[in-house]
Amino acid sequence: MKPYYQDEQTTIYHGDCHEIMPHLPMVDLVQTDPPYFQPATHYVPTRTQGVPKKSIGDMSILELAFKIWCGDLARLLRPTGTIYFFCDGQSYPLAFTALYPHAKHVRPLIWDKMISYNGYTWRHQHELIAWAEMEESPRIETGDGDILRFRGVMQDDRLHPAEKPLDLFKALVAKHAVGIVLDPFMGSGTTLRAAKDLGRKAIGIEIEERYCEIAVKRLAQEVLPLDAMVNTGYNNDYGTTGQQPETLPGFHGSLEISQAGNRSHVFPAGTIPEGHSRQLWGGTGGSLEGDEAPRHPQSEPR
Repeated sequence: MKPYYQDEQTTIYHGDCHEIMPHLPMVDLVQTDPPYFQPATHYVPTRTQGVPKKSIGDMSILELAFKIWCGDLARLLRPTGTIYFFCDGQSYPLAFTALYPHAKHVRPLIWDKMISYNGYTWRHQHELIAWAEMEESPRIETGDGDILRFRGVMQDDRLHPAEKPLDLFKALVAKHAVGIVLDPFMGSGTTLRAAKDLGRKAIGIEIEERYCEIAVKRLAQEVLPLDAMVNTGYNNDYGTTGQQPETLPGFHGSLEISQAGNRSHVFPAGTIPEGHSRQLWGGTGGSLEGDEAPRHPQSEPR
């Protein structure tokens, strides 16, 4: 089975995860955000009977998919492993019942997005994470609560419609010992990026090739040391925070500093995604070229 992309830390496969997972090695952590919206959102009304009532049977397609996926994951996961399975209030019962036969414990974590969608009723501000521990999973040494507060990714900044914040994924991965991380629904590669930043090995699977391409570009971003980030005045999450120097100490080559929404990102030259404005930063002895990337007002999800 040939990978779509592979380096010393990360492997990406393009295809159906149900077909690919039987060929993978054992893994230590699964962190994934599968498609979990209800498959039946409305019915076509008739002239005489109106709109038919919804039925719990409408969830059968999603229920079967969850059972198949979780069975695949359980066969791949070491007895000491852990699963973080993103879902919402409507699909959590299906995630729980799919994971329950395979796990020692299944509990909900709450991701507070710290921002709600616009509207005039109770607005969506959280998602759930089904946290499943296998029979020999070691105790997580943390005093953290089960409400994880990480600001959601602004719509203008997203590389995937359901993109989750990198800091959230890094916080989850960092709770576990070094091993192989698997994301069978990797989307734009946030789990893989988090694993790389933490020095972990990771495997990602994605059925849409365009997102495989985006994930490869995200993985090509350099992880700058803290002093370099301070020197450049850039912060990956909150945009420009200081003055721009004429050189980037300790780096030989070219970097591109991109601006998307109110966030700045660092890429090796030539790998910057579409939709990001560009700056070229020379390495040691180089200089900043081009106009400064424009700052955009922060936009809220709609």
